[in-house]
Amino acid sequence: MKKLTLILATLTIAGFCLAETKATLRKDIDKLINAGTKGGMNLADGKVLIGGTDGKAAEQTLSGDMTISRAGVTAIGTGKVGADEIATGGVGADEIASGVITSSHFLTVTNGAAASGANTDSYSMGVPFSVHRITLKMTNEWTDVPGTIAYSGQKFCDLNAGVYAVAANVALVVTNIQGGVGLNADYNGDWSIGTTTAGTDADLTTTEANIIAKTATPAASSLGTTARGASSSFVIVDGSSGAVDLFFNMIVDDGEHDVTANASTNIVTGDAMLYIWDLGDLY
Repeated sequence: MKKLTLILATLTIAGFCLAETKATLRKDIDKLINAGTKGGMNLADGKVLIGGTDGKAAEQTLSGDMTISRAGVTAIGTGKVGADEIATGGVGADEIASGVITSSHFLTVTNGAAASGANTDSYSMGVPFSVHRITLKMTNEWTDVPGTIAYSGQKFCDLNAGVYAVAANVALVVTNIQGGVGLNADYNGDWSIGTTTAGTDADLTTTEANIIAKTATPAASSLGTTARGASSSFVIVDGSSGAVDLFFNMIVDDGEHDVTANASTNIVTGDAMLYIWDLGDLY
């Protein structure tokens, strides 16, 4: 009797263990099938397994702003990150590796028309802080103020409405084309950069020369000279009521020209570095 009881107990225990092993094995198989980790289900090229509300995985195609390679490497698509995706102040000096931004990243703008025509182009900007290298090519005609000077002025940049701190550094070549003797071949002149164009006041003062003050040119040689100089400090420019323009201005004394009888035009070429803080427009 004792032997029979022992046999029955052994069979009961064995059956229970077998049932438990079978249930556990079924769970493990389900996990392998759903996870696709070991020789389980086939997965189509470019697909990923995503768990559903039913707790089971299903094939899905990755979409949106990211892609994933066969090696499992994700990448953000070209053009997917713009200003709207970057929080204000989200990119600072700590997020930019040393040496990543060089002079090649400065914006270069060729600003000009054919030498025989007036330049009507300009470069617009309006950002919190910027350094811009502008390649200039512009033409501007001389206007006579009888008995005093001849002047010329050409806009080369305009800013959006606002208040700015502005400084500049320029290296320009000035060549003159004319019919007859418009300017003396070895003329001496003065130049400036300001927020208004040169006028009839016989000088370059106030806003005609508030960015770079009036500076004498070297004596011209065969009607060619240079304009090289920089701002002595940042200048606060109030454009809260309208766009701010930047002008390259020149004057020559009355004895250096006859631009009324002989029309004369400057060709100005070279580089200008502009340093600009946008201080906002809060009033």
